[in-house]
Amino acid sequence: FGVWQGSEHIGTMTAGVPGTPVWNELVTRETSMVAKFYQTVFGYETEAVVSADFDYQTLHLDGGPVAALHGVGQSLPRDRGPHWM
Repeated sequence: FGVWQGSEHIGTMTAGVPGTPVWNELVTRETSMVAKFYQTVFGYETEAVVSADFDYQTLHLDGGPVAALHGVGQSLPRDRGPHWM
């Protein structure tokens, strides 16, 4: 587990260039406990997608979306584990 904190520049140094990150999403078995962790540690607010068959929450900071949590349940192989994409 690692945490990056920018000083003067918030975000990646390069944007809009092919191959640069545009979105971060955590694939996990479920989102409720993971969301509580990120709310407590980083102060994110969460917004759940309302769907009976889709476990997805967007993490917001200062009113804007910054990343998402995608719960895939047991379809995530045990040897793979939760991971950021």
